Amino acid sequence: MGRSRRLTLAGWISLMITTLPAAAEPSREARTTQCVINAMAQACEVLQTPDTLELSLEDGRTIAARRLGRWRSSGKGATAVDSCNVKITLQNDTAYGLLVRSAEQGTTLTWPQLQIGMPELRP
Repeated sequence: MGRSRRLTLAGWISLMITTLPAAAEPSREARTTQCVINAMAQACEVLQTPDTLELSLEDGRTIAARRLGRWRSSGKGATAVDSCNVKITLQNDTAYGLLVRSAEQGTTLTWPQLQIGMPELRP
């Protein structure tokens, strides 16, 4: 009896995974937004999923940040802030920093050499 129940449960899980609607998958659509890099504003293209943030800057540089560990949350509603440690891949280097998503201030990617703010990019 236990074996048939496991098979049924496994079959049900498999069915649920294969029938998820496309909306359940993370969005991979790029959008253009304003990036503030060390107090200088410029347009940039942003591709965001729950675990990654990829930026294409006007000068041709690309920056990719990948979440490490779990998200930490503080505040509620309009004051909600989510943050996580990230591995940042630059064209010629790798750094570690912090990604902060705020309902009030937008998104900020920070590491020792640079800070990039995206005030229009809110969670």
